[in-house]
Amino acid sequence: MLWRPDSKAFAVTDLGYADHYFIRVLSTDFKLEGSEHGLRIIDLSVPLGKSFSQLAARHYAPKEYDFGHFYAKALRWLGNDQLLVGLDAMTSEASSREGQAPGVRNWYCGYIMSPEKRQVIRQLDGSDLRREFDIDLEKEPW
Repeated sequence: MLWRPDSKAFAVTDLGYADHYFIRVLSTDFKLEGSEHGLRIIDLSVPLGKSFSQLAARHYAPKEYDFGHFYAKALRWLGNDQLLVGLDAMTSEASSREGQAPGVRNWYCGYIMSPEKRQVIRQLDGSDLRREFDIDLEKEPW
């Protein structure tokens, strides 16, 4: 769990499934009135998954690919409006021939995300993460 600097929200990495982790941001404001009751929960998994899928599709184009795993991890807040997220994903080339071993690729990349806008602001590769944030995702505990 990572508290936002102003303590009005926190980010959690939800290890919901063996092959897929979720990133959720929860506000500390509890609402009893209006259409939104309780805590506000923002799921960043959808925009993160969409952004990564576009990256993987460019790599494999024009071929199809499959996910092996998709582990996302909240790494740190960058102020109150941006969250740095790490990703460890495995993809493989979809094979059309029976018995053919598909090419497997491990991905380690980062994303600067805006929880409020539910969008990716910037995608970072492993060297960007090491240079700008001193984070090596290959050494992170997943």
